[in-house]
Amino acid sequence: MDKFRQETRNALELISDKGKIIFAALTCEKLYPNYVFFKKVTNWGDSNILAEGLSLLFQCLLNKDLIRVQNVENAILNIEKVTPNTEDFPEIFVSFALDACTSIYSSLSFLLDNNSDKIVDVAVYARDTVDMFIQEKDDLNSLDSSIDIQIEHDDFMIKEKNRQRVLIETLANIDLDIITDELLNDLRTIEPIIDLSLLR
Repeated sequence: MDKFRQETRNALELISDKGKIIFAALTCEKLYPNYVFFKKVTNWGDSNILAEGLSLLFQCLLNKDLIRVQNVENAILNIEKVTPNTEDFPEIFVSFALDACTSIYSSLSFLLDNNSDKIVDVAVYARDTVDMFIQEKDDLNSLDSSIDIQIEHDDFMIKEKNRQRVLIETLANIDLDIITDELLNDLRTIEPIIDLSLLR
């Protein structure tokens, strides 16, 4: 069992379903720009579809009564259509785009089945994006026995794991009965989780 996955699962058990959706939505929001970049580089896909899926997550938080199951199911189907196959694109950016798609897909799926593992998956997709980014940025050798240690000690990985931890801890300790745009803005962090300009 992936230690990070298990630790995240344990931490997420301490927050409500609303809290889980907030965590997922804010994490998806961090991954979304990577798909936009992929679309720009490859001229494939549709970032608007991901934006609509992300918007649906936030709408659910602000007024769940307005969200219909059919709308969520349609959003999931649409995301499947614009999810890239990593074998079709040689660029490393495809993996980041894939994580962006699967994170929103998983988050929307949680709205339908309430399976907390879907939210854990979102945390793992973000971790995996940072992991792959670090390997590419530093041109790490996958056969190097110290690669895991190098990745764990990279500033980008430290910041992302800290972002997730602090967000979960905050969500566990605040009243989430009423969700407002102001609350969501207070929970957001401005800094991107990776810097694609470092890979050019």
